[in-house]
Amino acid sequence: ERLRGEADAQRRGYGLEALLERLFRAGHFDVTRDPKGARPRQTDLIATRGGRGYVIEAKWHKAPAGPEEVDSLRARLRRLPPGALGVLVSIGGFSAGALGAMEDDRNGGVILPVDEDRLFDLLADPSGLDRALSSLEERLLVEGDLTPPDHLASRRRRLAELTLTEAQSEFSTPGGSDSAIVAG
Repeated sequence: ERLRGEADAQRRGYGLEALLERLFRAGHFDVTRDPKGARPRQTDLIATRGGRGYVIEAKWHKAPAGPEEVDSLRARLRRLPPGALGVLVSIGGFSAGALGAMEDDRNGGVILPVDEDRLFDLLADPSGLDRALSSLEERLLVEGDLTPPDHLASRRRRLAELTLTEAQSEFSTPGGSDSAIVAG
């Protein structure tokens, strides 16, 4: 949320990269900023864990990421050893063309999309980052689809829909008064 208030787009982008670096480190990945592995193209981050490598590109634009961002990340993946996966983080979301390019052309390199909602989910549970990426990759492999199933609706959306009801019980405090709240 602090980054959202940053007026300078370049600083906001660097802040997003730093946030992603912290997220992957919290998920027990080794992270390298501005790695040289995909030269001559500049790459934001490479994260590795257990022999698996992820090339991470961060985009913070108002418009959704399009097929050109997917192609650009694929160009970086082609310069790396086979087996590396791309992670395209786009705060503005993804166009249908971008998702279609990720779903249809997997021979050129597997790219996993992370939009703002999915990023918030990952930030809420960094220890599940490896599982979340593996699950997304498996869904792409098995279903050929990157849209999350209904039962995996965004945690952020679920929290926004959460309503608290009035307490039906009261508790007696040590001082003898009644309260609907227990704190400890």
